[in-house]
Amino acid sequence: MRPTRIAAAGLVAIAALAAPALAEPDFWQVAGVPANDVLNIRAEPSARARQTGALANGDLVRNAGCRDTAAGRWCRIELLDEMGGSGWVNAGFLREGRAPGQSAHHSRARMWRVVNVGPNDVLNLRDGPSPRNRIIGALAEGDMVRNLGCSQTGDGHWCQVQLTDEMGGTGYVNAAFLRRSR
Repeated sequence: MRPTRIAAAGLVAIAALAAPALAEPDFWQVAGVPANDVLNIRAEPSARARQTGALANGDLVRNAGCRDTAAGRWCRIELLDEMGGSGWVNAGFLREGRAPGQSAHHSRARMWRVVNVGPNDVLNLRDGPSPRNRIIGALAEGDMVRNLGCSQTGDGHWCQVQLTDEMGGTGYVNAAFLRRSR
């Protein structure tokens, strides 16, 4: 009876090795993030790693591969928007997504937060994508704007933004001072 168990266990092991690996999707969609919260993008596959950005429910990202760690499953993702970038997110908040253009959730106009502005300073809102353009307004740390698109110019990476106040005006800011919010 004992040789049969060993033989059966050996067949199971061989079958497991011969089975194809589960294919991962090309795109992920963020899902299951609690209301009024975001999925943090991390520099490394760990909740203790430096936060480099954030995603909201419904956001689409490109799958750059997943791995299991002692703290759970993490996936490397690539952002699909004008800002680009990549990082690691907890796989528990990802589900298979469709390619851009096939989903109603993929949009260029996302909400972004103003960051890296000193406590006694402002981010200049300009009438064109250059530090030489006229200042038409100012934004403070934490202000929210709608990102209408970004581009690389001879003067750096600039984004056209729409203000979220009742005026809803538009202007340009240096992309280094924006982070995805929701």
